[in-house]
Amino acid sequence: MDTDEVIWLVGTGSRQPLARQLRLRHHLQGYGFSLENGIQRPQPCSRYNELIQTLITQIGSLEAPLSQLNWLA
Repeated sequence: MDTDEVIWLVGTGSRQPLARQLRLRHHLQGYGFSLENGIQRPQPCSRYNELIQTLITQIGSLEAPLSQLNWLA
């Protein structure tokens, strides 16, 4: 059963709840990987700024078409 807590097997067997959100760095370390240079998040190309702005400002009217497009993709 998944209880989102650590149960110490030595000593008293106490329980410690896990944090609500596990950071990617800690998740990868659990599998033996590390992020030496941090996480590099890609930035959108400047030529897409107008499209991004339109999608943000018109999200209400574009909800159905975007859902359909996502389903098709």
